[in-house]
Amino acid sequence: MSPAISSIPLDIVPKTGPRVSFELRFAVWCMTRILIQVNRSSDLRCIGHCLEFFQPKSVRYHSECQRELTDNSIFCDVKDIYFLAFPNDPLRNKFFVYGVYVLELVQTGIVAVTFFRAFGTGFGDYAFLDQIGPSWFSIPILSGLVAFLADIFYAYRISVLAESYWVAGSVVFLAITQLAGSIAQGVEMQQVGLFSGLLGTQFKVATAFWNGGSALCDVIIAVCMAFYLTRRGSELGMPSTQRLLRRVVTLIIGSGAATASIAILNFDVSDSDLDTMSIALDALIFATAWGHVLLAPYTKVEESFNLHATHDVLMYGVGRDNLHKYDHFTFPGAVPRTFIGSILLAWLSRPAIQVAALMGLYRDKSDLQIIVRLVLATLNALTLALIRRGASRRFGRTTGLFFTLLTCSQFHLPFWMGRTIPNMFATIPVNLVTYLLIDHAPNATRPSERKLTWAVALLTSTAAIIRAEVALLLAPLALQLLYSRQLPFSKLLKVGILSGIISAGMSILVDSYFWQQWPIWPEFTGIYFNVVQGKSSEWGVSPWHTYIASYLPKLLLASLPLSFIGLITDQRRIIPLLFPPACFVALISNLGHKEWRFVVYVVPLFNVAAARGARWMVSRRKNALLGRLAFLVACGLVVLNVAFTSLSTIASMKNYPGGEALLTFHQLYSESDISPAPHVHISNLAAQTGASLFLQLNSPPYYRVPGNPHSGYVTAEDWRYNKTENIPLAALSSSDNAFTHLISESPPSQLDGNIWKSVKTIKGFDRWSIDWELLLRGSKGGEKLDLMKRLNLRQILRLVESEKLWILERDEVTS
Repeated sequence: MSPAISSIPLDIVPKTGPRVSFELRFAVWCMTRILIQVNRSSDLRCIGHCLEFFQPKSVRYHSECQRELTDNSIFCDVKDIYFLAFPNDPLRNKFFVYGVYVLELVQTGIVAVTFFRAFGTGFGDYAFLDQIGPSWFSIPILSGLVAFLADIFYAYRISVLAESYWVAGSVVFLAITQLAGSIAQGVEMQQVGLFSGLLGTQFKVATAFWNGGSALCDVIIAVCMAFYLTRRGSELGMPSTQRLLRRVVTLIIGSGAATASIAILNFDVSDSDLDTMSIALDALIFATAWGHVLLAPYTKVEESFNLHATHDVLMYGVGRDNLHKYDHFTFPGAVPRTFIGSILLAWLSRPAIQVAALMGLYRDKSDLQIIVRLVLATLNALTLALIRRGASRRFGRTTGLFFTLLTCSQFHLPFWMGRTIPNMFATIPVNLVTYLLIDHAPNATRPSERKLTWAVALLTSTAAIIRAEVALLLAPLALQLLYSRQLPFSKLLKVGILSGIISAGMSILVDSYFWQQWPIWPEFTGIYFNVVQGKSSEWGVSPWHTYIASYLPKLLLASLPLSFIGLITDQRRIIPLLFPPACFVALISNLGHKEWRFVVYVVPLFNVAAARGARWMVSRRKNALLGRLAFLVACGLVVLNVAFTSLSTIASMKNYPGGEALLTFHQLYSESDISPAPHVHISNLAAQTGASLFLQLNSPPYYRVPGNPHSGYVTAEDWRYNKTENIPLAALSSSDNAFTHLISESPPSQLDGNIWKSVKTIKGFDRWSIDWELLLRGSKGGEKLDLMKRLNLRQILRLVESEKLWILERDEVTS
């Protein structure tokens, strides 16, 4: 999954000044070369993992060897890990791995010589730095060749895992495309001889094919390998193998995101005027959203209404005869919610499910949950890509680049935009409004009246149907439009009333039908319950400054300080942009009950302002210390985003014990191994942390794809899943309930040991723990450690887990 890293045209006579642009480009080029070597090591390590991941003994031996090497030094050599882990590997695999290693070794040597000439013998001589030298071979051709070999290997693995050649064929095609582009660029570099001569259209076309093919290939490989390995891992009952597969999936997605980002970065610094960079940036947004879905495929209680409503629409349809089977009649929640978003999501998911079935990706109901979440994530990612394009058009391409980097490196919005909470349905039209507001030419003073009309209509409809708090965002925007005379009062009033009546009427008609109550308007009911009656305080009351002091810093991360810089440096354009979200936060802070998801709609707007601030920082002259510091700070803030998001994502992957428990339960008991059919009780904690209806694999309803009789798995005897709450522990053991299994949040010691026996324990995330003794004193348990062990992040930072759920079985049940 290595990228094809393009050489960066270090033109001596750029538009922004010779010395400044040159230093910036050369610094990026040096940083890129370092990142290449890191990611090449990741590629080889992934290869070592994947070649034998179906062999448990080899996997365990590999883990032991890797642990032994990493304990001795944090700079362990990948070839040594591979040699110790897989001594009996076939000769062709050894030739492949060592061949890639030799190519990288040669490339590293040539790059080291080039660095010595640049910073040693030729230091300070810009004419000397303009010479391409052996870089025409080391950068494009060797990088493209290694990328081609790694991509072909992954294409082979995908064809084996998927038992299909569709995806593998597209990877091979893109791999050949990027290899051809890299060779073409290498040949042109060798003929020109100077970086300043790489300004023609032919060079830009070669760069586009090289980096575009590489970035798209990275995205496809990361998503597909993560999906197929996750699905194959669920078929294996060995916990050690599953843990290893999760590590491999994390490594693949992380390496793929890093290499794709480097390829996209090269687009920007190469001054390519083609639209390929725009496509690559959009692909990174989509890949980030999909990656979060695949890394954490389970859901929590906040998502249950819309998730189960989507499940019921898919399984039962919308006919009146099947409405009584819907889950919301059993678990209605505190207030009714609209079905409109779930109906649209279910209908949009049907074509995706058919495509997945044709490609062999649909196996059982758990795959449906992933597909549904991927569709929702795609819709949200599409709106973010539109905002990115609008920001690029209004503020410049660099602003669009930083918007993408800041958005993808944040945690909450990318992680949750594939989750079926009502707010993630509302972000789709709100993001479209953001796009309409910023998408106009740089010299234009305001959007067109038509765009503003659509913006008001969308916000009004969203507040009336999905989330009423969006009205608090509409109010300051409407006042701003009236004050600046961008929209006449009569038209604003007409659009607001008309769209409000139509939207409210639609919600009343649809939701009254599905709730079997007349009339019912979910958002009006929610306002009455939470605001008028003040019942939201039953879920907790926070101080007025919670959004400003706690939630916004967590949501925005580095975008918070950067947005202030953007506000100061471009007041004319950023103040009108941030006025509505700032007023929205101030207004909603008056409500006692506060959650981060109530203000998530403002994140893209602040990211646009932050990207504008980052652009100002990186465009400072680099011949001054302040300019260099500004460049480093802007890049460092993005790196800090990535570090925080990585830790949060790892923790979140371990934070769904209910889904993990139900999946483990199906692995422990297959249909042919147990009789009679199990009757399992799912505890409250398990139901709240992932045990959704989609994971009840062995009970109806089953989804069959039209025209595909082999889609969907149907058991011979239906299992029973019970989620009844507040059953006393003694009643669980009673013969009246006849439960054969429990997924219990109470430890086995609190239940009758003569009736129940523990089969499996499920752990979950507690906290991150820092070994301060090792970090500050360099010792552990009184033993002084060397510098290499002190720098080992795994020893300093440790994820702490505790037992959350227990899978219990009645003694008389035999497997």
